Amino acid sequence: MAELEVWIVVDADGDYAVGTDEDTAVERFAEDVGGDRPTRRIKVALKVPLPAVLELVGEVSAEPEGAELRAV
Repeated sequence: MAELEVWIVVDADGDYAVGTDEDTAVERFAEDVGGDRPTRRIKVALKVPLPAVLELVGEVSAEPEGAELRAV
């Protein structure tokens, strides 16, 4: 299994950037979208079996208690 960590930075307009660590995601957001807006930062940690194609969907709530991913 491969252990993956991905960070997503998203603003209220739905603009986002992704990185393999928080700093990279924030830097990409600043470069691609503009860094002076309020954002939400989401860390996604996965253990993924290889080699398989897998599509996941999820929803992050406004509250910080977490989220759930499911396979589709």
